[in-house]
Amino acid sequence: MSTLDSKQSALEQKVANLNNYIYKLDENSAEYQSQIAKIEREKEEYDRKKSEEMENGSGSINNSGSSNYPVSSKGMICPLQYPNVVISAGWYGYANHKGIDFTTAGATGNTYGKEIRAAADGVVYSAEMHYSWGYNVYINHGNGVYTRYAHCSKMLVSKGQTVKQGQVIAYVGNTGNVSPKPTASNPHAGAHLHFEVWVNGTRVNPAPWLP
Repeated sequence: MSTLDSKQSALEQKVANLNNYIYKLDENSAEYQSQIAKIEREKEEYDRKKSEEMENGSGSINNSGSSNYPVSSKGMICPLQYPNVVISAGWYGYANHKGIDFTTAGATGNTYGKEIRAAADGVVYSAEMHYSWGYNVYINHGNGVYTRYAHCSKMLVSKGQTVKQGQVIAYVGNTGNVSPKPTASNPHAGAHLHFEVWVNGTRVNPAPWLP
């Protein structure tokens, strides 16, 4: 096992241990609230660092439109290409929700493992595990435009890799902080794709970017 793989495995175990600890706490307890607040602070710091490293540009993308899926006027496709895709939480659908959550109609087990496709051509900016976001992939589409795909069950791409619009980059999962929490009896609970669009280091409503 490489040093990178070893670090990734150690982080995955650390995340799993923390989540197991939090799941066992009373949601009304001070300890639960303290742990959730800590995770939120770490999440904000993680996102802040990501945004500081992002390139600036015109805020539009030059996409080849080479995929076989409907493309929006801004050049993106929906990252989940299934006939029963629904939005479970929209832009600010709840406090501080800066993205769109996608599921497929039916039980969460129906969503888990679905293919996630790159919304447009680009280069993988990062692909890593995070406490709250779980496995999350960022793609740099150029001109200051980035997309993020979070809570994946598995990532198929790595940092620096060139991807094409419609290419499968990951699978839908419930890693990180999701609701409802997965349990032994329902290990796929909370499975969804959290999708974001960033322009010049700031998250924007993804809806206008999608077909």
